[in-house]
Amino acid sequence: MNRMLMLLSLWLSVSLWGTVADAFNANDIQRLRTQRQCRGCDLSGADLKGMDLQGVDLDAANLSKADLSGADLKAANLQRANLQRANLTKAILVQTLLVKANLRRANLTEAQLTKANLRGANLLGVDVTRADLQMSFYDSTTILDGTFDPAARGMKKF
Repeated sequence: MNRMLMLLSLWLSVSLWGTVADAFNANDIQRLRTQRQCRGCDLSGADLKGMDLQGVDLDAANLSKADLSGADLKAANLQRANLQRANLTKAILVQTLLVKANLRRANLTEAQLTKANLRGANLLGVDVTRADLQMSFYDSTTILDGTFDPAARGMKKF
């Protein structure tokens, strides 16, 4: 009986830890709304869909699995941000700094990335179906996996 309780307790703690690890911090969302910046904060899994985030500073923020679909991130600072598996469908990322950002397996379907700076960004497995990448910048440190041709999409190597 004690062994069964111990196993149940272990299973619950592992299950709950996994849930908490993927959760965002509500204080960070409030800080983003009021101060328009949240450098290094945890917004993983947050629902930010359709939000006006023009010019916000999210340098090194954790936005993994966040829903940013339809969000306006024009001229935002997302340098070094973790956007792994984030939903950026129809997001506006015009002139956005995404230098060294992790966009691995992010959904950028129909996103606008005109003049976005993607130097050193991780673009492995990213979905850029119908995304506008005209005049966005990349360099030799940008991680690409061959799923799309940057030059054919109008990207410029810097």
